[in-house]
Amino acid sequence: MRVLNRLLPLLAVAYAAVALTDLLSRTTRPAAELAVGVAGTLVLSATMVLAPRVPLAALLTAGATITIESAVHADVAISPAATLVSIFAVGRLADRRRALVGLAAAIASVLGYYAFSPPGSPAELVSTLAAYGAFWAVAYAWARRDEEAERARRADRALLLAELRTQMARDLHDIAGHTLNVVVVHAGAARLSLDAAPDTSRALLRQIESVGTDALGDLDDALGMLGEPAAELRPTTVGLADLPALVRRFAGSGVDVTLTVGLATDAEAQGRTEREAYRIVQEALTNVLKHAAPCTVRVEVVTDGGDLVVTVTDDGSGPEPDWAPGRGIAGMRERAARLGGTAEAGPDPEQRGFRVRARLPLTAPDRRP
Repeated sequence: MRVLNRLLPLLAVAYAAVALTDLLSRTTRPAAELAVGVAGTLVLSATMVLAPRVPLAALLTAGATITIESAVHADVAISPAATLVSIFAVGRLADRRRALVGLAAAIASVLGYYAFSPPGSPAELVSTLAAYGAFWAVAYAWARRDEEAERARRADRALLLAELRTQMARDLHDIAGHTLNVVVVHAGAARLSLDAAPDTSRALLRQIESVGTDALGDLDDALGMLGEPAAELRPTTVGLADLPALVRRFAGSGVDVTLTVGLATDAEAQGRTEREAYRIVQEALTNVLKHAAPCTVRVEVVTDGGDLVVTVTDDGSGPEPDWAPGRGIAGMRERAARLGGTAEAGPDPEQRGFRVRARLPLTAPDRRP
C-alpha cells in the first residue's frame, strides 16, 4: 500500500494528461462543456491522490464528478477508471460500515454515469460494474484479513501479558514469602541470643541484611518490568548457579541444608528450566522453614535422561493427617506444568518428613514467558 501511495501522484498526472488531451482535441465541443470537463478531470485527479487519506469522501466526490460530467456531456472515456482508486481505497482503508456505503455509492455513480451517457452496449455497463465490484472486493478482503491478523496479534499480546502477570505474581510470592520467613526466623533467633551470644546475634543480623538486600534486588527487577514494553518483559533471572547463595540464607535458621547438584557432562538446561528449578527449591525450603524447622534438608538437583530432577526432602515431623497443599505447592505445580514437567509434594514415603520432587525437561517447549 505504501508503494501504491507513492505512485498515486504519478498516476493522477498521467490520468490528467490523457483526459485533458482527449478533451482539448475535440475542437467542436462548447466552451462550457470543455470547462466542466477540465474541472472534472482536475477533481478526479485530486481524488486519486487524496483517496488514501479520505477514502469515502474521495469516492463520493469522484462518483458525483463523473455523473455530472456525463450529465453535461463533458466526460471522457476513461473518467470511470479514475474512480477505481477511490473504490479500492474505501474497501482497503475504511471500516466495514463506510466500506459498504462506498460500494453502494460506487454502484450509484456507475448507474448515474451511464444513465446520462448515449445508449451503449449493456455489456459495457456490466463490465464496469464488475470492475468496480472486483476492485472493492479484493480491497475489502485484504482489509478483513488484516483485521483478523491484528485481532490475533492482540489476543497473543493479551495472553502474553496474562502469562507474565501470573509469572510475576508467582515470583513476587516466592521472593516476598521466602525473604520474610527467613528474616522473621533470623530476627527471632537474634533477639533470643542478644544477651547471651552477641556475636551470634550480629551474625544473624548480617544475614538479615544480606537476605533483605538480595530480595530488594529481585523486587526491583520484577517491579521494573512493569514500566517496560510488553515485548521486553521477562521474569527475573535466576538459575542453578544461584542455589548455593540461596542455601546460605538459611544458616542459623534451624534448617541445616545440604545441596547436591549433579548434572551430566553433556546436559545443558535452558534458562527457563533453571529459573523454575530455582524457584521450586526456594519455595520448598521456605515451606520447610515455616512448618518443619528445626530439621535437616537435602536438596538434590540431578539429570535423568532429558529431564532435570529436583528433590527436596526434610526429616521434620511431617504434615498433619488432614494437611492440604497451599498456594506455594500449587505454584510449584504450575511452574513445572508450564515447562511440560511435573511436581509432586507430600509426606516422604521413605522417612519421616516431607518431600518435594519436580521433573522438568531440560529443553522446554518454546512458550513465553
